[in-house]
Amino acid sequence: MILSIGGLKVSSRPQARDLLHLHRQNRTSSLSLSLQRGKDFLELNLLTGRHGYPYAPETDHHLGMIFMGAGFRPSLLEDLKALITNQQARNVLLLSSPLVKPVFLQLLRESSLFGGIQIQVEVPENRYFGGNICLGDLLVVQDFIDGIREYLRKNPPPDLVVIPSSPFSLGQWRRDLEGRVFTEIERSVGLPVALLGCEPIYD
Repeated sequence: MILSIGGLKVSSRPQARDLLHLHRQNRTSSLSLSLQRGKDFLELNLLTGRHGYPYAPETDHHLGMIFMGAGFRPSLLEDLKALITNQQARNVLLLSSPLVKPVFLQLLRESSLFGGIQIQVEVPENRYFGGNICLGDLLVVQDFIDGIREYLRKNPPPDLVVIPSSPFSLGQWRRDLEGRVFTEIERSVGLPVALLGCEPIYD
């Protein structure tokens, strides 16, 4: 686990990737890294000019590091606050994925943007693919509808449901993998639904 890059504390995968990309663009010759491997803490000095196969600086953007999954970029918190403010919501349901939920909850705890706003984070079950799928990009309209209905069986209705836009990246009409438009969710559950602009995970 990467704890810091160049002396800057790392709190998420996207932040680590952005920092490594920045150092690569700036052609930093050496870079300090703080890592945790199991129970061991390591301080390393990465010499970026020394490398070998399979790393190729012409095509790699993260100084040879490979990330398992990506996730919620901290800058999206401001976009989320704008969505909530525009809807004048106080009680919000955010639907996420198993990969992003812990990162989002940590960022939410550290943020002062959401005073007086209750945000509940839930993970809808991926029934379309089934199994142990953990990428939210692979959820479909029906997965979100089912997830909201299950939430409503145990909780009062929220003022707003927020869904990442990345599962709806097909075409200008924002279709899912089945070709269904995201607006079907709002019509089916009878609650306002807003998309939080997120890029699909390809990294």
